[in-house]
Amino acid sequence: HCIGEGDRLDFFKTFADTGSLGHVRQLEMPGPLFEFMLKSHVGKLQLDARVLAVPTEDVDEEARRTRLLHYLDAGMTVANVA
Repeated sequence: HCIGEGDRLDFFKTFADTGSLGHVRQLEMPGPLFEFMLKSHVGKLQLDARVLAVPTEDVDEEARRTRLLHYLDAGMTVANVA
């Protein structure tokens, strides 16, 4: 429940190998308990959503980078032929 989706696999693999929970650290609560819990929960939901659902911006950037590498390859081929 409290382990982020990005860390879940590593956590359970380490736990299965060592039987240890690793280092558990306390967080300071800078304000009221409810506000802290709400911000923690919303932050975890946002991080989990980023891992589980790839944002279109990331996909667009990957497609752009692939297209630019293709143009670079084509340009280098033309330069080598000339």
